[in-house]
Formats: sequence, C-alpha cells, structure tokens
Amino acid sequence: MFCSYWVAVLTTYSLPAFAQSISASDMLARWDSPDASMPAPRKFDPATLLRQDKGGLLEGRVAGEALADEISTRDQFLLGIPMLPIGFFTLEIVPAIVYKRQKPSSMTAEAMAKYEDGNDLYKVGFKEGWDRKTQSKKKKAFVKGTITTAAVVAAVLVAGVSIILYQSDQY
Repeated sequence: MFCSYWVAVLTTYSLPAFAQSISASDMLARWDSPDASMPAPRKFDPATLLRQDKGGLLEGRVAGEALADEISTRDQFLLGIPMLPIGFFTLEIVPAIVYKRQKPSSMTAEAMAKYEDGNDLYKVGFKEGWDRKTQSKKKKAFVKGTITTAAVVAAVLVAGVSIILYQSDQY
C-alpha cells in the first residue's frame, strides 16, 4: 500500500495528462486490485488553462497588472535614498537584504472589488499579476532611489574636487 501511494503521487505530479484522466484515490483503488486495468487518459490541452474568455487565468493576470500600474511607489524610492551611504558602511549587505525582502503591495479597494468579480481561475491570475507587478515596481523604485543618491554624491564629489583643484591653481 505504501509503495502504491508514492507511485500514484509521482504519477500525478509528473504526468499531467494522466493525472487529469484519473484521480489519485482511483489509481490506488485500481492498483490495489488484482486486475489492475487503467482507462485511456483524456486528451490534455494546456491552452485551456490560458483561455482568454471571460474569467480566464490570462485575463485575470492582465487585469491585475493593469491595476498594479496605478499604485504609488514613492515610499520605496525614498527608502532607496539613504541606502547608498548605509551600503558603503555595511558592504552593500543591508541594501541587498532590503531589496530582496520587497513584498508585493496589498490590494487597494478597487483592486479587491475587481478581484472578487471573477471566477477561481481569474482570481489566481489576478493575484499573480498584481503580486508580480507591485513587487517589480517596488524593487525598481528602490533601485532608482539608490541610483539618484549615487548621482548626487558623484556630482558633489566632482564639484568638490574641481573647486579644490581650481583653488590650488590660483596659488
């Protein structure tokens, strides 16, 4: 019984067409019987998962990404500004940790209303699109804040060095 359970689990996760045709409990019941005969698997079409009809996975993902474009990432930009000097003192460990730990934003009221309108596939796609897009936007804003600080620091250094060189040439 133990061995047949693992065969059923491995078959379920490794052969999606076969897994769709018969459930794991049905496989166990048939494999444990002396006359183990399996029915022919149904034809598996991966395009059915990505249909663009009303409430599909792809439609949900596109809608989630579209609504995620509207959120503000100002706070992540401002968080990136002090990370350059902190990174100099911590050998870039703290900024790297902050960058990697960026989480997706929570859904706004408008996004939650649109999320609730769809079926299960739409909701999965919407949540995936929302999470991916908001996390990406937050990471990009964080990096832009750090790069802005680097540009300001470089400009101040260039101005300081040019002032020092200019004053040393006068004497």
